[in-house]
Amino acid sequence: MDTWEYLSFRLYWDANLEKWVRGDDKTKTGSVTAILNPLGGQGWELVALNIEYQEKGNVVGERGNMIVASWETTAYRAVFKRKR
Repeated sequence: MDTWEYLSFRLYWDANLEKWVRGDDKTKTGSVTAILNPLGGQGWELVALNIEYQEKGNVVGERGNMIVASWETTAYRAVFKRKR
């Protein structure tokens, strides 16, 4: 039977740096792809990338008495697994 190990971390947007930051290792910054790609080379498989936090962005219009706004995702939860 296969056994697995798991890795989970928060990936968040740092507005001061204007980069994405890996929450468990703040030295890893850049684009989402640049942060996640090296893990594939270490045998990690991405099994989930879920929105962890969103902020209301700009108002983009109105429908009757409703205001329609855009949403900006500022944090994700990344979950990986790999065989032991």
